[in-house]
Amino acid sequence: MNILRQKYIFPCVGLALMLSIVLTMTFTTSQALEPGDPFGEPPKGTSFNCGPENRLKLDIVVSSKAKFIEILRNIETYVRDPAIRQWIKFDSFKKTGSEEINWQALEGAITISTVADRTIYSVDYTPYGCFPGQIFTIKITNDGHMSLYGCCGK
Repeated sequence: MNILRQKYIFPCVGLALMLSIVLTMTFTTSQALEPGDPFGEPPKGTSFNCGPENRLKLDIVVSSKAKFIEILRNIETYVRDPAIRQWIKFDSFKKTGSEEINWQALEGAITISTVADRTIYSVDYTPYGCFPGQIFTIKITNDGHMSLYGCCGK
């Protein structure tokens, strides 16, 4: 009987105890949104061909899709860091055989959602040269918080 306890029962009790601790930690450490963080979780890190997520606070107010598009058209005015700006390329919305962006198509791809009291405008796109299916997402809240995250294998 002692061998049975040592070999089977004690490891099972230990495993159950560890699982209980992990589940308790998981559910007790989750927090509500921070007042300054409209995206609700820490920025995404890096993985193979992806990230990191860049988050900025821009000095803007986005009140409509039209204002969001105006900001995207003039993104270099708002995002001064070239390391971030290099990924804000709406190549998947360029007209065939042209360098001109089809802003009407981009407008049709914009999604609008609400988190707490913020409106989030976002659009998915693929910069030229990235593998098919790899996308970037730019999100900007009505009060100017921006998130940029994507994957691009070349």
